[in-house]
Amino acid sequence: MGQWCHQDDIAKLDKLIVIPDHLQYYLGCQLGTKVPDQRPEVLHICSMTKLIGTTFWPESWHMMKPGVILTMKVRRMLRGHLDNAIVKASNTGERAKLKKQGSSRSTFSVRFVTLRAALCIAGTASFYVLFMVLLHTLGPESTRKHAADTLDSLSYKLSLQKRFHAVIMDAGSTGSRVLAFTFHRSLMDGTLKIDDELFGEVKPGLSSYADAPAKGAESLQQLLEMANSVIPEPERHKTPLVLKATAGLRLLPSEKAENLLNEVRDLFYKSGYQVSKNSVSIMDGMDEGIYSWFTINFLRSLLDESIDETVAALDLGGGSTQITFVPQDAEVFADVPQDFVVSLNALNKELKFYTYSYLGLGLMAARAEIFKANLTEDNLVRSPCISPIVKQDWEYGGVSYKLMGLQKPKYKKFRVLATGKMDENRPIADFYQCIQIASNLVLKKVHKPPELSKRKINAISYFYDRAVESGLIHPVDGGEVTVKDYFKAAETACEEANVDQPFQCIDLTYISALLHYGYGLQLSVPLELRKKIEGHETSWALGAAYHILNS
Repeated sequence: MGQWCHQDDIAKLDKLIVIPDHLQYYLGCQLGTKVPDQRPEVLHICSMTKLIGTTFWPESWHMMKPGVILTMKVRRMLRGHLDNAIVKASNTGERAKLKKQGSSRSTFSVRFVTLRAALCIAGTASFYVLFMVLLHTLGPESTRKHAADTLDSLSYKLSLQKRFHAVIMDAGSTGSRVLAFTFHRSLMDGTLKIDDELFGEVKPGLSSYADAPAKGAESLQQLLEMANSVIPEPERHKTPLVLKATAGLRLLPSEKAENLLNEVRDLFYKSGYQVSKNSVSIMDGMDEGIYSWFTINFLRSLLDESIDETVAALDLGGGSTQITFVPQDAEVFADVPQDFVVSLNALNKELKFYTYSYLGLGLMAARAEIFKANLTEDNLVRSPCISPIVKQDWEYGGVSYKLMGLQKPKYKKFRVLATGKMDENRPIADFYQCIQIASNLVLKKVHKPPELSKRKINAISYFYDRAVESGLIHPVDGGEVTVKDYFKAAETACEEANVDQPFQCIDLTYISALLHYGYGLQLSVPLELRKKIEGHETSWALGAAYHILNS
């Protein structure tokens, strides 16, 4: 080091300009002569040598003739990568100069600089994404909807959220169903969002095995296997598995119901899921109504809004029917029976519900009650709600019915397409007699809730199914119908001799009576009917799963 220049040339040394310009290091000649402090423009050779890694100044510098230019290529380090720099050295006879001539970057260096720029851009983008994820996670309630989206998936990968599962079995009166849910929970504030779900169903319902409880539990094995297909095995031990039985088991003798539940418990304990002594039970009817209300309003993203914006939920099952809403006017509760009022602390709010479950007024149970009006000792039923051309066996609640129309039915003239004349007289079910029987049934048992006609109403389960079958709504998208639409559909169904749908007349008539005479809804009141909202089942099971994971 230090042999890059000659002592005699120190006086001629003016300045050293090194490429690139950002390498601003002071140099001095290490021949025992110190460069004066008042010449800060002179660069320091020690630092220079450390950067370049070798001395590039020719030893024969003092022997160079004036006017001779020496061109040299040196390689410098750029944060661990090599780059080429071209330097010209000249001896003018007056003063020595080392000047920048230019530089040519190696392919590797270009790639490095390009990568550096890309990383800079990526870093900026990553910061933006992280900012959006945090805003999404911690932002205002109104921005955090019920369903997990792409940002939630990214939050999960960034360990800002965790995934949780829950498996709920709905042991209904007409069938058993499984819903396996996947949720995202924010680690920042505990917010729970639904990500995915599986739905499966088997028939008949668990209550149909009242005399063979082991077979009843066996019928659920298929549903358990469906859940296994979406819940990873390593996560099952921390995934709650719950069965809640509804009206089907509520209507059974307690001993038979308990035998069924014990068999199901044995099945669940062997499943590998998280199971407790309360995992298998008969659900209270009011819980069923409140869970349904929660599911509908949760999926419609209404729970972050004012409670006044929430909708009423009407659920019509096979054995029972539920009505649930939060009245806007507190004075409503002054005239309401106390067993219709439930106060709950939910969503950090104190909510007061009007809710009730009518056991025995589900669609199938109501059929049986209506048929009893014309039941003979040998279980023969001649009902005005059944078409005279229909002969049908039907079983419900362990009782077998032989169904027929009236012996002296009502007739109606129909237009014959070939002649265009109203000259065909056909026997029909009597809608007006049928609605009279149905209205007598609900008037005795159903309380007319105040304020309901003023609220937006969502109706699910058999309300939806029968509307689809009668062509009132789209089979996938659902739709909106009025109470009057149900009445008209019922009257039409009673006039049609439809052996493929022998219960359409009685079912639509009962639904019409329940809504109008029971709940007191005017004919013009609309109801929104949905089987799914944003791809998720409108079942009480979602509300139950949410409650379990937050308990």
